[in-house]
Amino acid sequence: MKLLFRNDLAMILGGDYLSSFFNIFYIIAFLAVTAILILEGIKRKIPLVSWLIVLAFSRLFFIIGTKVNSYESSEWLHLFQNLALPEAEGKVLLGGVLLGLISFIIGIKLFKISFSSIDSFAFAFPVGLALQRFGCLLLGCCYGTPTTLPWGVRYGFDSPPHAHYFNLELLEGLNSPTPSLHPFQFYEILNGIAVILILVYLKKKIKKSGNLFLISLSIWAFIRFFTEFFRDPSAHAMGGTLVYGLKTMQWVLLFISIFTTLIIIYRERKSEHLTLVTKNYYPSFFTAIIFLGMTVVMTWSLRFWMSFAELLAMNLMLFPSIALFSVHYFKENTVPQFRWGVLASMILPVFLMSQTWNKLPKDSTQVKSYDFIKGGYSSGNYFSTSVYRGSSSSNSGCANNYQYSAFESTYSTGGLGIGRAKISDDGILTYGINLSYGQLTEKKLDADPITSKSKTLFSVNPYVKKDWKWIGLGAGLHLGSLGWNGFTEKEVDKPDPATLIVNTPVYIQSYMRIGPERILFIDGGVSNNLPSPFPGMRFEGAIGTGFGLPAGNKFRIGTSDLGTFIQAQAIIERKYLFNLTYQFSDVTDGGYPGYNNPRNSQILLNFEYRFNFRK
Repeated sequence: MKLLFRNDLAMILGGDYLSSFFNIFYIIAFLAVTAILILEGIKRKIPLVSWLIVLAFSRLFFIIGTKVNSYESSEWLHLFQNLALPEAEGKVLLGGVLLGLISFIIGIKLFKISFSSIDSFAFAFPVGLALQRFGCLLLGCCYGTPTTLPWGVRYGFDSPPHAHYFNLELLEGLNSPTPSLHPFQFYEILNGIAVILILVYLKKKIKKSGNLFLISLSIWAFIRFFTEFFRDPSAHAMGGTLVYGLKTMQWVLLFISIFTTLIIIYRERKSEHLTLVTKNYYPSFFTAIIFLGMTVVMTWSLRFWMSFAELLAMNLMLFPSIALFSVHYFKENTVPQFRWGVLASMILPVFLMSQTWNKLPKDSTQVKSYDFIKGGYSSGNYFSTSVYRGSSSSNSGCANNYQYSAFESTYSTGGLGIGRAKISDDGILTYGINLSYGQLTEKKLDADPITSKSKTLFSVNPYVKKDWKWIGLGAGLHLGSLGWNGFTEKEVDKPDPATLIVNTPVYIQSYMRIGPERILFIDGGVSNNLPSPFPGMRFEGAIGTGFGLPAGNKFRIGTSDLGTFIQAQAIIERKYLFNLTYQFSDVTDGGYPGYNNPRNSQILLNFEYRFNFRK
C-alpha cells in the first residue's frame, strides 16, 4: 500500500546531519529568551540576583514539565512504583509552560518581586517558540498531515515521520522519503511572529499588569487551535487522541484561549491604566541560598535524565545566578580593604587541588587542524559625563567653576569571521580574520533640545593566537572606522563639549591567559572579542574555569571598562560553539536628566561552527 500524497517538488529534510540542529536551535531559543528576560528585569529595576535565581528555578521546572507531561500511564506507574524518572520520548510545551509558570509565581512571591514581572514573558514566549520550531522543522518532530500543496516537506531516513510511515508499510523502501507533509513547524513559527506583532500593537493599550502575558498566551492558543488541524495525531507526545472530532490538545487550547480571554476582559474593566510598581528588595541570605541550593541539587540529580541541550540551557542560567549571588553576598559580608585577600584564600585551595585532576584521555584519531566560521551580535546602553575644571586661578578656596555635561550612548554591532586552528603536541595555533559593522549613537542629555550624534563602526581584524596548557598569547590589529567613548567621568579642555566619541583608524588587539583553561585560569585582553569595535569590552580581565570539561567549555567572571561581566561558553559535538556575555554596572553619579537610576549594560552573543577536520 502506498500513499498518494507524493509531490516530488517538496523539499526533503531529515537525517542525522539535520537532526543535530534541533539541539542547536534549542540552545539558541533559550539564549534569546534569557537575553530578553534579563533585559526586562533590568528595565523593571528588579535586583539581578533575585531575578536570575527565580528564572533559573522556573527554567528547571519548565524543562521538567515538558518531559513528564509526555509520560503515558505505564510510565507514570513506573515512576510511582520505582521512584525513578523514566526516559521521556517527547516534549509537551504546555506542560512546561504550566509548571514553569507555577514555579515562577512561587519564586516572585518569596523574593517579593512585583507580579507585573510576569509580563516579561509576553515577548519571550513567542520568540523562544518560533526559534525552537526551526529545529523541529529540520529534525521532523511535530510533523504535519499529508498535503499536495507546493510548500509541503518530505523527510528522509532517520527522522520521526519516516519511521512512522515506514512502520505503517506506506513507503517503497527504507531509502524512500515520506509523502509530502504540511510544515506544521513552520506554521508555528508564523504563529510566534503573529503573536509578537499583535503584542506590539496592543502593548500601550493594556491597563492591567499581567494581562500582556495572558494576551500572548491566549493569541498563541487561539492560532494553535487551528494549526492543529494540520498536525499528524501520531506526532503528539500527548493530546493526539480524538474526542468529539477534535484532538484532546485542541480542547485544551480552546479552553486556554477562552479562559484567558475572559480573565483579560474582567481585569481590564476593573483596572485603571497600567502603572509599573517596582521595589528594590534583596532577599535574605537564607532565602536565596535555600532557593538556589535546591535548584542546584535538583539540576545535579537530574543531569542524566536531561538531554545535553537541556542541561546546557539550564547551566546557562544557573552559572550566572551562582556567580552573581556569590559576588553580591561576598561584597555584603566582607570589608572592602580585605576583599582581595579573602578571595585569594578561597581560590588557592582550588588551584592546588587542580594539580591532581585527572587528564582527559587522548583521542586515538586526534584532529590536527580544522577550519571555522563565526559570527556574533552585541548591543548596549551606557552613560558618561564630561567635566571642565576651568583655569586653576579661578578654583581657589572652597569654590570652583566646574561644568558638567551628561551623555547617553547606545551601541550595536554585528560581526563575521573565518579562520583555521592547527593542533600540535605543544598547543593550538589559531589565526583568522574578522569583520565587524555597527553603529554608536550618543545623545547629549543636558542640551535643549537634546542633540544626537552617530558614528558608523567598521573593522577589519586579522589576528593570531597560541594556546599552551599553562599560558595563552594573542595579538591582532583593528583597521577601519573605529570609535568609543568613556563610561565614567572624562575631563575635557573646554566647556560644553558636543561629543565624547574618540575616533581612530587603527587599534591594537592583545590577549594573555595564565593557568590551565580546563581547570582554573586568569586572563585579560584588549579589543579581543567578536564583534567588538569597541564599546563595552575594549579592556577586560577575568577569572574562569572549564569545570574539567573538554576544551571550549568555560565560565568567566571579570571586569571590563564598562563594569562587571559574566560569560558562559559551551561547545556541542565538537563543532558548534556558543558564547553569551553580559556586562553591567551602576551609574553612581547623578545629573542625567530623565533618569532616576541610570545603569550601564551590554549583552554579547556569538557562535562558531567548525568543519574540515583533518587528522
